[in-house]
Amino acid sequence: MKTYRFEIVIPHTRYEEVIWSNSVNAAEKAYTLGYLVIDHKTGEEYIGHKEPRRFFGY
Repeated sequence: MKTYRFEIVIPHTRYEEVIWSNSVNAAEKAYTLGYLVIDHKTGEEYIGHKEPRRFFGY
C-alpha cells in the first residue's frame, strides 16, 4: 500500500474533493490556487492565500 505525503482538499459547492500526492510541486501549486494542503509528514496544514508562502518542509 502506497503512503502519500500530501492531502490536497479542493472545495466545491456540494462536496470537497481530496487528492493524495507525494509531489511537492503539486502541493505548492494547489497552495497557490488557494486550496487546503495537509502535510502528513509534519502534521501541518497550509491554507492557500491565507498564510505566508511556505515550502512544505524544504
